[in-house]
Amino acid sequence: MKSFTSIFSLFCFAILCFATAKLNAQVNQMSSSYTTSVEFENGATSGLGSTVVVAVQRPTLQVRLSSFNVNNGVVTHKSGLDLTTSANKVNVAMLTGTMVALAQISTTNKLVVSIYDISANGSFTHKNTWNGPTVKDEKPGIVRLTNGSFATATVLGSGYLRISTYTVNGNNIIVKQDDDDDNTTTVQAVDLARMSSTRIVAGERIANDQMKLITFDVNETTNVISRRGDRLLSGSVKKISMVSTANNRLVAFSTDNNDRLDAAAFELTNSGSYVLKNKLEDIIKPNSNGQYFTIRALDGQSLGTNGKILLSSIRTSEQLSVIPFTVNSSGLVSHNTGDYSPNAPFYTRTYSTVIGGKLVAAHRQMDNKYHIRCYNWN
Repeated sequence: MKSFTSIFSLFCFAILCFATAKLNAQVNQMSSSYTTSVEFENGATSGLGSTVVVAVQRPTLQVRLSSFNVNNGVVTHKSGLDLTTSANKVNVAMLTGTMVALAQISTTNKLVVSIYDISANGSFTHKNTWNGPTVKDEKPGIVRLTNGSFATATVLGSGYLRISTYTVNGNNIIVKQDDDDDNTTTVQAVDLARMSSTRIVAGERIANDQMKLITFDVNETTNVISRRGDRLLSGSVKKISMVSTANNRLVAFSTDNNDRLDAAAFELTNSGSYVLKNKLEDIIKPNSNGQYFTIRALDGQSLGTNGKILLSSIRTSEQLSVIPFTVNSSGLVSHNTGDYSPNAPFYTRTYSTVIGGKLVAAHRQMDNKYHIRCYNWN
């Protein structure tokens, strides 16, 4: 009996080690990178195929578009274009491997949306611009719906949310399709997540610093927007980043009033309402004697259909942390160990996308130059 007990104990220990190994992610930075030669302010990143586009602003608010080829983690700068106009905030969404949509909040607080073609050598050609309404000086949300359509989310001058859809016709002309205004709650900031080509979610930080999620469906033929369910979360938030790991799975990352990192996992029903699966509050950095992740900037991305998420974040200490999470088959989000958290260098902002199952992040260094690099979950 003693021998059997020993064998059984060893068997259980082996299972525990295997399970622990499955939960221990190891996030590494990849060797190839690119650093800009001049200083920039706010930015945005989008990728599709093997192309990444980074939009950044000079201190004068002049916007630059830069293109990169990313192949197996190797980041190669291809080309750049300095725009003749300036903007308060920018965001980008690649519609195809050769077309990008740029959303800007102009210096007169107007929404401006433009289409650029990207050549084989990475150079940009302006095709068309659509000029929109007066909005708040907040970063616009923008997501690809299909190869020829996209959606934006902005805070109107009235303080309310507006969701808009657009198509790009055969002549590369932007055609505004529909608007949907949420006139029920004033909004401070908004993030936009793509669930599918016909469903998007707006994550708002509303006037009392709470997080509100709203589902919108987009008709695949007419691009007409229909508002579905919404969900108000308790507690105060400062920053929000939303990640979809499936067409009905959403993780909302946020920081609270103490800058501590939280994560909430939801399942969306067919009607667009939200089922809270679980919530992680005040996430603690592993092997840190109880040190919380306190975050000043964050941007999460799904690595594919395997439920893996990497959250690119800048801690309040201005150190980088690329933090792994997993969403399991039941929709529960878990914080994995093995984050990439070097002691240096120091950063102030981060923007990210995914190419080939790897995170591509653009971090703003302390010298205000942007550092673009891939990170891998081994």
